[in-house]
Amino acid sequence: MPKKSGSKSEGLPKSEQHSFLTRVIANRELAYDNGYLYLMGVPSFLFALNSLVVFQKTLSEDLGQKGASIFYHLLGYQAANAAKMMMNRFGFPIEKAMRMQQGHLDMLGAGKVDFVRIDMKSMKFVLRGEPTFAKEYLKTFGIQKESVDWMVRGGAAYMLNAYLGRDDLVGVETSCIAQGAKYCEFVVCPKSQVTDDKLKKQLPSQYNVDLLKIVEKNAMGMPKRK
Repeated sequence: MPKKSGSKSEGLPKSEQHSFLTRVIANRELAYDNGYLYLMGVPSFLFALNSLVVFQKTLSEDLGQKGASIFYHLLGYQAANAAKMMMNRFGFPIEKAMRMQQGHLDMLGAGKVDFVRIDMKSMKFVLRGEPTFAKEYLKTFGIQKESVDWMVRGGAAYMLNAYLGRDDLVGVETSCIAQGAKYCEFVVCPKSQVTDDKLKKQLPSQYNVDLLKIVEKNAMGMPKRK
């Protein structure tokens, strides 16, 4: 078991303290042990946002859509694992867990992105906000011709697939700060519903490894919290 950290959220104005992070620290769920950083018992790794921005652009220019898709699947895999943890360890109802998890993005430094539409009947979900990735991309490389938030839309799509037991939901971005918009907007829906040619270009390349199956395997070892 990792040693518990004595970290506190002191020094920040109350309005700037993230409520979930405050609970994580209060419950001693943030810990360091033998060189590892543990968040809620999961070995974690801190990464500079600008490094991710530069690396995505580099891979996109070198490998095209397949390179950019790495970032879609990267946050997607993490989001799907977190979704299974929310259900298996904490037993939250699906919609409550979904809303809680999307609210944790800003704790990761990804900015605030909220659901503005949850339609379980049509399987269409809309999220809107100001991802820090798009802001940093704009700051580093200027106005872009294409949307850049591969990670956020991948995270949203994988999260919803995990919660709903599906594998056909995909995420596309209909408005992006890096293109000069005031906010970013994401739509998650069945792949068959993405018919616009511009949005089709945002669909990720698929790899031979089925990451959702790996998530399901990992979920078997996630005990419910007592």
